[in-house]
Amino acid sequence: YTEMLFGEDLHEPEYRVVGPPGMKDITPVDLGDRVGLFTRPMEGKAGRGKIGFIILKSLHDITPQVLADAPIVTGLIDDARGEWGGIKNARMLPDGRIGTVGHLSRFMLNKYGRETKNKKYVAHTSVVNPDNLSVSAQQIPACRDCFGEVPVKRRGLRDIFFATNVVPDGDTAILSGGLSDTSAGCVRIPNPYAEAA
Repeated sequence: YTEMLFGEDLHEPEYRVVGPPGMKDITPVDLGDRVGLFTRPMEGKAGRGKIGFIILKSLHDITPQVLADAPIVTGLIDDARGEWGGIKNARMLPDGRIGTVGHLSRFMLNKYGRETKNKKYVAHTSVVNPDNLSVSAQQIPACRDCFGEVPVKRRGLRDIFFATNVVPDGDTAILSGGLSDTSAGCVRIPNPYAEAA
């Protein structure tokens, strides 16, 4: 379960909600008079993991069922490539759209074109229109090879860059995340949300 705590003090939250069983990557975004939530349904029509989005009037409207029923954002996950992914951070942009950062993942293929147990995670950014769920400015700004060598948690996890945040800084931005399930790193990239400035 993902447990979300809201308030000024993590030790004494004003509001707490638990997501649906097995759902990770529930990411809220402040839309001013509303709250948006990116979700990550898995299995069934969501396959290995899609990205959903829903707008609510209040944090108090969040329930496990509401999160489970959030509409899928099409165009972010490529089923034909065996992808899955999730949104780790989202921010309201000046033009009213949402800038996202997260990961796209898949199992790497062997020389016969069959999936292995080795996973590959790359950073993924996009701009999402909250009103019609259209997606633009999709990029893969960094992957594990953009960083130096670090310890690896276990075999098959070397090629993981688990992107968690983008901090815009003019024409560029700082992208940060986890490396190989053991370390963290950051890299400067072109601002992925420049089109919405």
